Amino acid sequence: MGAPQVRVGGDQVFDDDEVLPVGSGLETFSILAERWKPKDLSDATLRLLDVFGAAAILPMLSRLADTLESVLTTPDAATETTSHRLAGLAGTLGFTALSEAWLVVPPGLAAPVTVRRLSRLAVGTIRRYIAAAERSSTPIALRR
Repeated sequence: MGAPQVRVGGDQVFDDDEVLPVGSGLETFSILAERWKPKDLSDATLRLLDVFGAAAILPMLSRLADTLESVLTTPDAATETTSHRLAGLAGTLGFTALSEAWLVVPPGLAAPVTVRRLSRLAVGTIRRYIAAAERSSTPIALRR
């Protein structure tokens, strides 16, 4: 058994998690943890919520998160069609970097580390926003 480690990247264990030896130092850990911190919804996503309402957009966000989770837990699930569909839906919902990343995933291959990390961050952002929206009577009030 190796030295104790700290795994950064979420609740589930994935190959692309970043691992630090225990005792690496707070500054190193802080820099690493910042890369995994869920982001706020983009202005484009918030505009969609403004225009179409939470009742229309939140289910789409939830489906995107569900599909991303499915592809992340079943790497060979990312077919050319799935990759293209994820890129389109992510772009439509304001996740531009995620959309661009999925556009370059080769058919039949597992998503590269960067795509998986962006996907996991998007899932975290979406799940956090939906949970907050469910606790609030005005989901759009969750702006930055």
